[in-house]
Amino acid sequence: MLEAVRGIELPSEAWFRIDLGESSVVGKSIDEVESLLREHGDARRRYCGSGDVERWLTNLLGPMGRRVAQGVCGQ
Repeated sequence: MLEAVRGIELPSEAWFRIDLGESSVVGKSIDEVESLLREHGDARRRYCGSGDVERWLTNLLGPMGRRVAQGVCGQ
């Protein structure tokens, strides 16, 4: 399911901001968000565990977002 949305850059209003404490990073595509969350394990646990990634993807993709979130969060 994740392969269907790989490489698609999102419009700026759909970017996902990841707070890293002292700084933040922005994922401009689903691939980039997945990569950033893998790099920053604490952020991954926080954003995946709270359901933020799933909500973001469901808002973007509708019901398919839940399955894509499982791939992004490694579940």
